[in-house]
Amino acid sequence: MHKYLRAIGFSQIGTKQALRRLLDSIEHDHTFQHMIADPYTLSGTLEKEYDEKMGLAVYGDFEEGTGFIRETYYPYVYGDVVSSAVPCHIQKHAGGHSYSGMLDEPSLDISLIFYLLNSAEYINRRHNGESSFIPSVTLSAMSAAGKILLPVEKTPKQIENAMIARRNRSMLVEAAKNGDEKAMETLAIDDMELFHRLNGRVLQEDLYSIIDTCLMPFGVECDQYTMIGQILQVDEKKNAVTNEEMYFLMTECNGLIFRVLINKKDLFGEPAPGRRFKGEIWLQGKANFVS
Repeated sequence: MHKYLRAIGFSQIGTKQALRRLLDSIEHDHTFQHMIADPYTLSGTLEKEYDEKMGLAVYGDFEEGTGFIRETYYPYVYGDVVSSAVPCHIQKHAGGHSYSGMLDEPSLDISLIFYLLNSAEYINRRHNGESSFIPSVTLSAMSAAGKILLPVEKTPKQIENAMIARRNRSMLVEAAKNGDEKAMETLAIDDMELFHRLNGRVLQEDLYSIIDTCLMPFGVECDQYTMIGQILQVDEKKNAVTNEEMYFLMTECNGLIFRVLINKKDLFGEPAPGRRFKGEIWLQGKANFVS
């Protein structure tokens, strides 16, 4: 049973029989249908929207005489802002139909991997010989457990200096990727200086007053992360079937802006702009192809 079903308002689905009834209902009553133009098999994804931009998707094959043969399912949430404007690379999962996207975001020291939501569009573009170049990505995330942290107090000058430092580091990372040895040396020195500063501060300060935002891989799944992000906007959603309520948070994390969906009963604390969200997330994304 999918861990993040509760994020879209199905926290009470506790048995396989209840889940099977829910998935069967989507096959007969769905909001969107995304067909895959494969010359050998007819397959696609059925999406049932339970509130705007969030719902449950079922993937399977359409076979003559037997109808729709379900293979897998997943909850989804779509974002509403462009999160990254660096080129995105797509890779198929080895054990199924699904795909992951990968971003070499300069503001991060890791390759950011997310679950691709519009894989049918990507596959159809490749089959039809259309451009599959992806200049930007709209990220989103789900969380099954989170808490609210107070913000780190900063002056306007500190905020400005942090933005300049982030921009300069992104430029150095890009230069280092292109083989600039001076940039590599500068990054190594900066990391050593940062390490020594943190060693001194961590003995006297709370960890969450030192770390403003962060995004770190979590567990064995490549698209799951632990995040601390600043809340920019708080919206609410409600599952039309269960009436469970969710928070739809606009967050900023390491320079990336994306939405996080979490069930109200799974969030400890009261979210508000300026405060921070901390939790484990499943990162999803929609590839924005060239028209």
